[in-house]
Amino acid sequence: MIKNLTFLFLISLALGCSSDDSNVDSPENNETELVLVKKITETVYYDNQEEVLASNFTYENNKLVKIDNGSDYDLRITYDGNKVLFSKGYVNNQLNSTSSYIYEGDNLVKIQMESSEKAELTYVNGNLASISYYSGYNDSWSLLGKETYTFNNGNISQVIDQNSNGGMNSTSKSTYVYGSGKNPFKDLNFYLRLTLEFEGIHPLNTNIATSSNYFNNLEATTPSSQFTFQTIYNSENFPTEIKRYDNSNNLLTKTAIEYY
Repeated sequence: MIKNLTFLFLISLALGCSSDDSNVDSPENNETELVLVKKITETVYYDNQEEVLASNFTYENNKLVKIDNGSDYDLRITYDGNKVLFSKGYVNNQLNSTSSYIYEGDNLVKIQMESSEKAELTYVNGNLASISYYSGYNDSWSLLGKETYTFNNGNISQVIDQNSNGGMNSTSKSTYVYGSGKNPFKDLNFYLRLTLEFEGIHPLNTNIATSSNYFNNLEATTPSSQFTFQTIYNSENFPTEIKRYDNSNNLLTKTAIEYY
């Protein structure tokens, strides 16, 4: 749900964290029965309070063209064929930010915000390997952090997170276990699947996670935090509700998914 840079994961922040198949063709054009997400409602619980984040999805010709929060913010997406060219954030219908998507061949390699942030993506054998986040201007950039991905059977099995923000360097690791539940974003444009994330759902995955472990350093063998996901599925085995609990069985987040 929450990622490192506001421009890259603008949806998660302003509206309220590669698969083995790296086909860049938009699946909307070669599936007869599409799965299109209509709305995601994320509830975050903390300090006896809760915060509700809504994301409404609008499509044209089965392509996602807008995500809005139902009130003052929306993100509008521009394409060239199947490739995303721009994502533009609007507040009360006034342009607030623009992010440009830059490619090498069919690989999305950079997302550049017009102000002072960017993300750079690398690949191994056509699959996403890492995303690095920077702040700066022109040719002077400071690394904020880097996420390195390991995939297993079409799912992210491990993420190594290097954090350099504020001059404090740290490295942590998260591992994931998956069930057979299907990812609701399987028919989303591939390039958007690279750059969006919601609590309990990473669009690049094939399945839905059942548990995860967080290690506060790479040498640790015992996780410092453990989480479980309790998921309700519809008749087609797509999730309609995902709840995340810590190892003391405290409810941390709830994600509700609606479909067209």
